[in-house]
Amino acid sequence: MQNQAVLLQGIQNSALVEKAQRFGVRLGVSFQLHGLLFALVGLYVALVYYVQYLIGGEVSLDPISVLQGKITTLILPLMLIGIFFIRLFNMIVWVRPEHPLSYLASDVGGFFLKPSRLLVAIPTTIAVIYFVQCYSSIKNAIPFVQAFSWDVTFMELDRALHFGMDPWRILQPVLGFWWVTTFINFCYNVWFLVLWFVLVSLAFSDRNFELRLQYFVSFTLTWMLGGSVLAMVFSSAGPAYYGMLGLGPDPYADLMSYLRSAHELGNVPALTTQALLWDSWQNGNKGIVSGISAMPSMHNATTVLLALLGWRVSRFWGITGTIFAAIILVGSVHLGWHYAVDGYLGIAIALMVWWFSGHLVRWYLSLSLMRERLQGIGSGD
Repeated sequence: MQNQAVLLQGIQNSALVEKAQRFGVRLGVSFQLHGLLFALVGLYVALVYYVQYLIGGEVSLDPISVLQGKITTLILPLMLIGIFFIRLFNMIVWVRPEHPLSYLASDVGGFFLKPSRLLVAIPTTIAVIYFVQCYSSIKNAIPFVQAFSWDVTFMELDRALHFGMDPWRILQPVLGFWWVTTFINFCYNVWFLVLWFVLVSLAFSDRNFELRLQYFVSFTLTWMLGGSVLAMVFSSAGPAYYGMLGLGPDPYADLMSYLRSAHELGNVPALTTQALLWDSWQNGNKGIVSGISAMPSMHNATTVLLALLGWRVSRFWGITGTIFAAIILVGSVHLGWHYAVDGYLGIAIALMVWWFSGHLVRWYLSLSLMRERLQGIGSGD
């Protein structure tokens, strides 16, 4: 009996080793399929080093320092929490099981243990970690590469495009109620959660590889071109800081006064965040939140990407994403974060990048080697 138990244990261990080896091979294939995404992240890393060279700063983006750094310890827990709440939402809204706790434990455990999900999630998570590190480094460096110098131009361009009026004044008769402003600010803050939950959902999605790769490529390109390159070229602070920059008469003083009065009646957290960002900028971008950059609006760009993704999924999500994008557009102006032209350029960037990424991803996956890899990654769960 003892010999049989030892033999059985040996067989089980051998089977586990074989499964691990097979998973390792398929994981290598998955990294190759995500090669386009890693190539873009590599360009982003090179841009970070160039920017740091320009300002005489130092940054370390070697694999060990990045994967062991603060970004990793923040992103991984957030991804796990995100998955938990996504599955919780799925259970409450769609499944409604008789025994919720046991179902949720089984569902979450099975979600993470499914090999096909891990195969796509591991490369994507590593790419996201590098992406966040790169963006953080560049955003904090923007004012040191080029001081805020475009605010007057964008203010005047706003007026030229809106019949000689500041866009916020056009919106004020409709949005200038404290409860409307509170709702808009809520949506503006929810933007991050929506963006993060979609990012996490797609990272662990083993369906429609082409669509998910198109989204991640679009997401990375949009932030790299819009949130980094163009943000440095068109360095600007935004309406909330216009008066603080000493650029002359402040056309946004009445807007900021209204927001403060609305905050007394309701809740406008944008004012607190704007103050924290300004204090951080004055202290060399040292603080809990840091990095002021108005042009182009990445809130608008990324929300349009979400809408475009939604239209590829279903009509319902397309309409929902479009409505959300419209709220973010007017909110970016109404809350003093952006000039209207910041949002217009952000939208244009998102549309162009989505179109380009679609063609790029289809070309990449049509390569004979990639077609073989794509077939191989989905076999043998």
